[in-house]
Amino acid sequence: MENLSERALDFEQAFGKIEALGMTLDIGHGELLSEKNTAYDFLAQYPEKIYHMHVHDNQGGSDQSDDLHLLPGQGSIDFRFILKVVGRRGYNRTMTLEVEPDHVQ
Repeated sequence: MENLSERALDFEQAFGKIEALGMTLDIGHGELLSEKNTAYDFLAQYPEKIYHMHVHDNQGGSDQSDDLHLLPGQGSIDFRFILKVVGRRGYNRTMTLEVEPDHVQ
């Protein structure tokens, strides 16, 4: 599963019923439709369920068109803090830099 506008509590029932179920934590999506990035709550409540992460930045917003897929540091997400939390949680799985092809360079 991957988060879009969902909160950590929205995944509680599925995680409770399907023990092996994991998720892709999309940090950029966590900034949309929320005053506070929802990635914080996923990292706090379900660190063991996060099997992969999508890393991209944006300016927040309330619509799918606000999902800009900017390079980290070009938007409003505090990646330094989030990545510190990720490190403290002992995350050692995969991450994908999920940006537009013209941003790769």
